[in-house]
Amino acid sequence: MPPSRFVDPFGRFLDYVRISITDRCPFRCRYCYPHEPFSFIPHERILRYEDILYLLSLFPSWGIRKVRITGGEPLVRKGVLPFLVKAAALFPSLYMTTNGYFLKESAPTLKEASLKGVNVSLDTLDGTSFCKLTGVDGLERVLSGIDTSLSLGIPLKINAVAMRETLDQIFPLLSFAAARGVTLRFIEQMPISSDPGESFLSQEEVQERIRTRFSLEPLPLEDSASPASLFRIPETGQTVGFISALSHPFCHRCSKVRITSDGKIRSCLSSENELSLLEALRERDPASLEKIFNDSLKQKGLKHCFQSFHHHRGRTMGQVGG
Repeated sequence: MPPSRFVDPFGRFLDYVRISITDRCPFRCRYCYPHEPFSFIPHERILRYEDILYLLSLFPSWGIRKVRITGGEPLVRKGVLPFLVKAAALFPSLYMTTNGYFLKESAPTLKEASLKGVNVSLDTLDGTSFCKLTGVDGLERVLSGIDTSLSLGIPLKINAVAMRETLDQIFPLLSFAAARGVTLRFIEQMPISSDPGESFLSQEEVQERIRTRFSLEPLPLEDSASPASLFRIPETGQTVGFISALSHPFCHRCSKVRITSDGKIRSCLSSENELSLLEALRERDPASLEKIFNDSLKQKGLKHCFQSFHHHRGRTMGQVGG
């Protein structure tokens, strides 16, 4: 693959694109959807599968090495499984993030598609807590989906948003991940859909809790652009990661942009600067698309601006793409 054609004003190369295919989700986690009323994007404004596949066909020549399909919840969208099979055939380095609710029935097709990896969001193993956090009594469905996927050999990681109200879930989640041989990553809450407030739990606090029972040995980054700092727990042999945008920013190694489900490119999660790809996509205009990518990168700041405002006042996390 050729080197990336895209470089931002600070010398960071773009080689990773996250594409949201829907803003819909059966869950109502507060860090993705606010408590106040909000509107979903009308169907006619959502990226068509054909548009995304065309974009994927351009990426290898542009030096894009990795794509992650996100939402909302991507598996909720009609026709998503045939789309993923086509997408992975077109762009083999394809990943997906899911809440796991539809994972069990989708797993055989995901295996057929040979996705490079699936990240499953799982913040708690307590059924009551899960229902309170998500608004859905769906924990057993998620756990069954995880185990089905692992039984089929699908590469999988578990992401847990660190929250003070789920502090007691750190060790159960570690045990769950260790028993299945998967990496567990704790993610700091970001002030996007709402202000975490007293619920915020820093990397240091999670690590302090873990160290009451286990040791943490630093590991090298998975790759130079990875957002996760990794540690090995020698007592269990497992790997645990921390994605800590607020307490340990990783902006200096950021190599990604996000494309929202209505076809807007956003060079930083914390920024509201967006450029529309939709018209150029519908016209199948590669030169214009490449220019829009470059123009978006020109807007990418040296650092995120999460700490410069109370919380994100525009789109929700579910609308931007988690």
